[in-house]
Amino acid sequence: MIEIRRPKNQEEFKKLVKVQIRTWNPSVTDAVGHRIMKAIDDNGGIVLGAFDEKGDALGYSLAFLAEENGKIFFYSHHTAVVPEMQGKGIGFLLKLAQREEALRRGIDLIKWTFDPLRSVNSHFNIRKLGAVGVRFLRDYYGEMSDEINRGMRSDRMKVEWHLRSRRVENRLKGIYRDLDGVEVLGSCLQGGLEVPVRFEISEYDPIKIKIPEDLEKLRGRRELEIWRDEVAYLMEHYMGLGYIDVDFRDNYHILTRRSMEEVLSS
Repeated sequence: MIEIRRPKNQEEFKKLVKVQIRTWNPSVTDAVGHRIMKAIDDNGGIVLGAFDEKGDALGYSLAFLAEENGKIFFYSHHTAVVPEMQGKGIGFLLKLAQREEALRRGIDLIKWTFDPLRSVNSHFNIRKLGAVGVRFLRDYYGEMSDEINRGMRSDRMKVEWHLRSRRVENRLKGIYRDLDGVEVLGSCLQGGLEVPVRFEISEYDPIKIKIPEDLEKLRGRRELEIWRDEVAYLMEHYMGLGYIDVDFRDNYHILTRRSMEEVLSS
């Protein structure tokens, strides 16, 4: 049995730090310490742990209050699950609890960033949760030293999770309104590795941007740099024209120029 709840004491905050270390193996300068977690939890933030029946921490999420253009929202900085428990729905339970807590406090928007070249994260954030990608951020964090991000440019997609929208309510129930996009980036195999093949830039709506099936297989190879550059070029081009990232299927991000209001109502 998994219980999602706030940490009860400093020892439980320390357990959440251990989850962070086991997930990312960050350097000392990159890690979020238990005292910072405690301060965020005590001052309006949302810190949630996933604990088993023995009290061991299997995952956690951390969000703090933020403001942009006069709008108050939660910024979700971390959601992590220990490696051996990933893919078992714990991350989904953490995000559901985070949403419930934000709504209880009268906040209906959560934002965060993720690596849009990671297919599992893209599916989880855009497809399953119903968040919408609103901005592409090239090398957002600069050089990172943790185990997952080391040696890769830290490109990120910023998403908005509109908690009360029909879109989010439907996605959380597994109800989807699929869009068929025009392909603008495909791929082919070279030397047994997948590489991108760019199609002609167009202004069709919606459009599809391919990402690699498994980013880890490309780590340390020139092919990874090609994927990073091609996807960044296309994301910056289309999002600069007003497209937003609304779905992820078959290893394609699907972008549309439809209004945010129309997207959130479906």
